[in-house]
Amino acid sequence: MWIALGAVVAVLVLAGGIWALTRDSSGPEAVDTGPARAPRSTTPSSVVTTEPATTVPPATTVPPTAPPAPAGPPYAVGVSRFTLVDPSRGTSALGNDPATPDRTLPVTLRYPAAGGATPGAEADGAPAATGTFPLVVFAHGFNISAAAYDDFTRDLAAQGFVVAAPDFPLSSTSPPGPVTQDDIDNQARDVSFLIASLSAGGTALPAPVRDHVATSEVGVVGHSDGGNTAARVASNSCCFDARIGAAVILSGDEGQSGGSWAVPGSPPMLLVQGTADTINPWSLSQRLYDDAAAPKWLVAINGADHLTPYTTGPQRGAIVALVAEFLRARLQDPSRVTSAQDAANRDGLSLVASA
Repeated sequence: MWIALGAVVAVLVLAGGIWALTRDSSGPEAVDTGPARAPRSTTPSSVVTTEPATTVPPATTVPPTAPPAPAGPPYAVGVSRFTLVDPSRGTSALGNDPATPDRTLPVTLRYPAAGGATPGAEADGAPAATGTFPLVVFAHGFNISAAAYDDFTRDLAAQGFVVAAPDFPLSSTSPPGPVTQDDIDNQARDVSFLIASLSAGGTALPAPVRDHVATSEVGVVGHSDGGNTAARVASNSCCFDARIGAAVILSGDEGQSGGSWAVPGSPPMLLVQGTADTINPWSLSQRLYDDAAAPKWLVAINGADHLTPYTTGPQRGAIVALVAEFLRARLQDPSRVTSAQDAANRDGLSLVASA
């Protein structure tokens, strides 16, 4: 089967070339657990005197100055945690939890911070790096929390994005309680609420990052049911948001809700799927790919399961690199599409379809 798929890959990639970055138009989670040159001495090579008895002063040198921290990725990462409340929509009762008249969303926001980057490090409330950075909303999967993806969202922020990761009211395990998969359309609308609140000029932006969110379109990334959430807000008539300029679906599907796909104005979509995923089988990502608007890519993670490639698995670095290049190409610099295409075909990843 995969030999045949490989032939398809070759035909698709060669025939497709570099797609233009313009708009042409799940089940529960299995929790798997060059150096700076030294300054020249100030000692002269010879001493010119008018009298033979003149004493030559001791040599002095200027101590080397440490080079400034790089002004690009990977950045240090700042983090801010806060809660947003949407009073315009209610939350259904679930188990012993009563219905509420609003939607409460705890949010973890990570962003590029000033200073040198230390792998794996982040600092609460750190000053933001100089410049502005695209906003990306990350949607977690079912029966899991946003915190399970902390390493992924931190790594993505270090690549130059402001990443907002909410905990959805009825599908997150934070705080503990009953969960349901029947709230995905509301989750898609939660994403729109976050975009309104956290885009450039948004009233809910934390002080350190308030002037550092780009005015460009927004990216949305989601895993599993979060991928379904991201796909629906990016491309389904139920909850379409035209402010989204790129969508990344990690082992996601179309779900059971209605609405039509590939609505006019749908952004480019990247779908990433493990070939050994038994929770969200390949066929479900394939169906979403088939129904999505072009431009679109379908990328295989060879031998990967449903969750670990995005959390603790060795593939995470390669996936973050691909997602970052895809988002840059659509939200910042279309010339980066070649780099994104390269990232889709290395370190265990394979671009198997594009249109």
